[in-house]
Amino acid sequence: MKDDVDSTFTALREHIDGVLEMPAAATIRRRGERWARRRATTAAALCVVLAGVGVAVGHDRLDRRGPKVPSAPRPQVSELSLVGSAIDLPDVAGPVHVVSTESLAVAAWTGSGGTTHIIGVDPRTGQEAWPMRTLTGRGSLGAADVVDGAVLLTMGRQPGRLVELDPADGYSSWQILSEQEDYRIHLRDRLIVMSASTGVTRAVDWPTGHVLWEVPAGSDPPVRMRAVPSGPDPQLSGWPTPDTSSGERFLQLTESGKVLVRDSRTGAVQRTVSNLGTAEGLVVARDHLYTPEQGSDSYRIRQANLTGPDASSVVYTAPPGRSFLGAAPCGDNRLCVIDEAPEAPPHTELTAIDVATSRELWRVPAPPGAESPGSRGDRVLVNGDDGAGGVTSALYDSTGRQLLDEPDRRSMLLWNSNDTVVSLPGLHGPPQPGKAKGHVTVISAADGKAVIEGMAGDAPLTCAVTAKRLICEDGHRLEVRSLEP
Repeated sequence: MKDDVDSTFTALREHIDGVLEMPAAATIRRRGERWARRRATTAAALCVVLAGVGVAVGHDRLDRRGPKVPSAPRPQVSELSLVGSAIDLPDVAGPVHVVSTESLAVAAWTGSGGTTHIIGVDPRTGQEAWPMRTLTGRGSLGAADVVDGAVLLTMGRQPGRLVELDPADGYSSWQILSEQEDYRIHLRDRLIVMSASTGVTRAVDWPTGHVLWEVPAGSDPPVRMRAVPSGPDPQLSGWPTPDTSSGERFLQLTESGKVLVRDSRTGAVQRTVSNLGTAEGLVVARDHLYTPEQGSDSYRIRQANLTGPDASSVVYTAPPGRSFLGAAPCGDNRLCVIDEAPEAPPHTELTAIDVATSRELWRVPAPPGAESPGSRGDRVLVNGDDGAGGVTSALYDSTGRQLLDEPDRRSMLLWNSNDTVVSLPGLHGPPQPGKAKGHVTVISAADGKAVIEGMAGDAPLTCAVTAKRLICEDGHRLEVRSLEP
């Protein structure tokens, strides 16, 4: 259980839109144990229902409110178009890490003798951007990532190293001491790194590795770090990935619960928010911070401003008996919150709140086991636990209507652009019932309809996804496939 939850935590932590305070792996593990108990409770309840009426109830709970979305013909399931040709990956002796932006994909892996190999690919053409490079004597490969300004490899442990490669040719440019657990923010011209063990924070210039500024941890050290996107949504560079932002501010949560707003150009503290009551579950929405306060019978949400006075106000009070689980911005002056009531199984719901008027706009059922919504504009994506060892998903529009057809509710979905979500059964999350590993579905966020459906090769093991491409490896080769209609 521990290894599975840690792996899930690593893959998902940085994809949760707008959330500063992410739980530690131990917290996720406790939630996993709670989900396991939920599954047992749900299974027992289903047995009683099935024994009594002889029908399956499954996912119908999500359709109790609002009109059903009419089903549409599904796209034909065939092999996704191969872009370019397959690229051989020689001397593979360990897991292959695949990450991508729209303009550069990389595959990195451990070879024989502990060496690290890496190759660059242009996902637009499917051809090599640069041939395989080999790094020696820097420790074992822990993770890889690619952004517009750099390719990053996390190598070794205690001490770990962050190795930067020039994205133009794949040759090593510089390296710094950094552990895999350290927090990182990718800006256009610099990398900001906060040590998870000491709280020391510094900015590094992408081209040269020169330290631009460094700030000590101080007497109240930071324990979390989060970018503040300059627009409504962060930019993604494959997954898993640290924050990428073009904003000029970033946030740090201190040990005592204060929130520091820092200037990314100098590291200076622009302001301190100290009266939120608690920073657990803190949500960032443009110039505002939101935090829940859980009481004995319900919870409320408090709002503070990133630029105004150091003051906060309550913008929402939940109905009695509800417990806060997670939240995300979901439109102008809107916050979408997942909460639950302690039923058997727990009754999970998604609520849209107008924070300007403190008004609850709508409240609808959400997938059981859901805890963290992901949003793009006014669309909200929620993944949850189906109570039988699998996952179930929902995609909501601005009115709270659930958009997904039944086949697409049975797999974990991820945003791969502001306009689409993608399902990769068996490649990300558990296999989807009735669908083979590598069955890919791209779904429109406008209406929930599948726009692309196909297979990603014979036996893919690891994939990265962008708005237009799927880049997968099978242990021996790398393939780029099109996600364009």
